[in-house]
Amino acid sequence: MINRKLLVIITIVSITISFILHMPIEAQETLFGKPIITPIYSDIVDSYYRKVFMDKKVCDLALKNTSLKDTIWINSDTARRLCLGEKVLPIIYHDYSLALPPFSGFLWFISSSFSLVISNYNSMYSPYTDPELRSLSITIYYIIMSIFIFGSAILLAMALSEISNYINIKDHRLLYILPLLPSFIVYGIYGTEIIAGSLIIFSILMFFKKRYLLSGLTSGLSVATNLFSTIPVIIIVYELIELKKGLEYAYRYLLGFTAIFASYLVIVLINPPLLSKIFIGSNDLMCENCIFLYLAGSPGNPLSRSLSIVFIVILTLLTMILYTKDHDFNNIIYRKIVIGLLAVITFHYMFKPQYFLFLTFSLVILLSLKEFLYYLFIDLLNSLIILLWFKDKELRILFNFLGSKIQYSPLSPDSPIQIIAFTRNILLLIMLISLFARYMTLKKDYRNYLISS
Repeated sequence: MINRKLLVIITIVSITISFILHMPIEAQETLFGKPIITPIYSDIVDSYYRKVFMDKKVCDLALKNTSLKDTIWINSDTARRLCLGEKVLPIIYHDYSLALPPFSGFLWFISSSFSLVISNYNSMYSPYTDPELRSLSITIYYIIMSIFIFGSAILLAMALSEISNYINIKDHRLLYILPLLPSFIVYGIYGTEIIAGSLIIFSILMFFKKRYLLSGLTSGLSVATNLFSTIPVIIIVYELIELKKGLEYAYRYLLGFTAIFASYLVIVLINPPLLSKIFIGSNDLMCENCIFLYLAGSPGNPLSRSLSIVFIVILTLLTMILYTKDHDFNNIIYRKIVIGLLAVITFHYMFKPQYFLFLTFSLVILLSLKEFLYYLFIDLLNSLIILLWFKDKELRILFNFLGSKIQYSPLSPDSPIQIIAFTRNILLLIMLISLFARYMTLKKDYRNYLISS
């Protein structure tokens, strides 16, 4: 049996460490009076907040009534008013273009709006805003976003402890180690992956409890947070349709899912071009830490994206149509979801290191202790990607014998960062092949087709 309280405590400790490691300098000065550590880069701060509110170029252009086309801002009038310190709440997708799925965008809007109001609208990097209040603004934003992640991490721990009662697990002790894995700490307070991951696991738990509508609703929220969550949805719906009496359950599940997934229509109505960036990504970058980099030769080669899409479609179809070497329906569903996530993430052309968390949440509880040690090494490599990302030039100098050009270019094939990422990807590929061989078969097995309502 899993000690749920102990697992929650370990998770809180882990996320607290992550909270400190990623805390912006401004937040450290506000809370402690001085910087205490050099923060690790995070998406929620550096890719979102700083680009929207703390890009000096935005106010330089907006105050001169110059075009903001080279910035993240769309509505120059709103940007200019904020730069002047006026009381205005900018609307995501309408006033500025952040490529966030709708639920992630909603959480961002709540956090950033509270920070604006509490700082008396002193968020923008401008001569008309108060520097101390600017620091307060980013501090409030960081704390609120972190609270969302803290809550999600606790939900994740509780759901995982309960889901272990519905599937076969090799070693329950690994659940206690899961929150202490390097990537969990390094990428905890980083993006919205823990939020999406907790919703995935909770939706699977509700599915096992035969609460199909609630499972569909939380699956929809997860997909509205991160699109990798689509894989469990596809597999669950397919398996339900395959059941003799599964159409009714599939209808309930899809009803809940569609109700939330429809939130993407908000983006369609407000900013239609942004939808392609959310679903496909940037046209300038075709491979980020992906397994096809050395085959394509450069991160901008469209061959990577093409190969990625082909492999993902094939592997997803295989995961759906192949049978599992198991008679229990819950085990069938869970193992297929894990294999599907592993296949899609390993072969995706945008394998950001924080996406690795989706594997950690779902895969670890299926591993033996020996397999876990193998996974731990992969996890360590994954955590090094962001820790060393901004030290690419120094690494090139240190490993000059590899023949790398001395420059800062962490996405290029000769970067030590990409060597680490490629090693991680190959080791995951080996694990994927192993899981396919262990759990999947061409031979149809006997299934428990009847699910009691």
